[in-house]
Amino acid sequence: MATSGIEEARRELGWLGLQSEPPTGERLTTRLAFPGRRRDIFIAIDALSRRHILVELPEGETGELVERSIRGISVATRELRIGNDETARFIDIVCLESQGHAALDVVAIELAGALDKGATIGRPALVRNVLAKWQRFWSGANQGLLTFEAQVGLFGELWFLLNWLGPVVGEAVAVSRWRGPLGARNDFEAPGIAVEVKTNSALDNRHTIHGVEQLLEPEGGELYLFSLRVREDCSAPHHLPGLILQARDALGTHHDALSTLEAVLEAAGYMDVFSQEYSKLRLRVRAETLYHVTEGFPRIVPQSFNAGVPAGVSGLVYTLSTDAATPWVKASEPSCAGPFISAFGVLT
Repeated sequence: MATSGIEEARRELGWLGLQSEPPTGERLTTRLAFPGRRRDIFIAIDALSRRHILVELPEGETGELVERSIRGISVATRELRIGNDETARFIDIVCLESQGHAALDVVAIELAGALDKGATIGRPALVRNVLAKWQRFWSGANQGLLTFEAQVGLFGELWFLLNWLGPVVGEAVAVSRWRGPLGARNDFEAPGIAVEVKTNSALDNRHTIHGVEQLLEPEGGELYLFSLRVREDCSAPHHLPGLILQARDALGTHHDALSTLEAVLEAAGYMDVFSQEYSKLRLRVRAETLYHVTEGFPRIVPQSFNAGVPAGVSGLVYTLSTDAATPWVKASEPSCAGPFISAFGVLT
């Protein structure tokens, strides 16, 4: 079984070696996060066994981060002396909960990648930007197992990414277009095109639609609905951890894309620690269909109301039967989808 690039990068961080040398008092046990690659990012543990990422501020850089705590982490600017080096200023990112260790690793990898590429913004701003992306879903401390529905939904989005979009535009680009778990209106978005993914594990052909905008085309663009029908089958070859491993392996050494993938999985509430439990849900694909959502498609949108959505009405949920959407079918297998979703690969 191939090992993903993100897992190799996480192993490079070498936390186990630090944990064998616990400090006392207010001291930190430190080492370079990426030896031979960068000499300005360190990992550390404190006397409480909390993990730290230390980002050195170049001499003369005046910005700093005021000490504050957000969900699962604390961040501050501190003066520290590491080894025999002179005292220097560092941004200290502290993981407050062990469930956030994987996220901390990905943040370190993302910061190193940005600096390797010559990021021109100040380091406080760079750290702030990375942490802002993670603030909503930093720690898994308040997350347990995904619900059955959430597992099936995430399975469907990964299935579309790997089997439909990835072969057309490349897996790295496909991951960059995956926006649903990050709070976007549709699951996959690019300028001028969007795809909403719906997965049904029941025996009927129905999907639940949330709100009047979920099946609303992006302004000036095209919207497609990808419908995946699955059923539980203990002998089926597919499960959620398997698709995630496939995605990681497909990205290979695309470290930026791997970081994005891990961020989206974190946003979706997925944690590798539960992978054995998730692998028990095996799914067999019964049907997969791509629909073009356009004029006449069975849906409720703001224009469905003569005077717009009535004041005070919100949280609209309705059921769509795809039996009524047959005229809008564009593809029933991935090999036929290219002409409709290739716009996701257009660089902007």
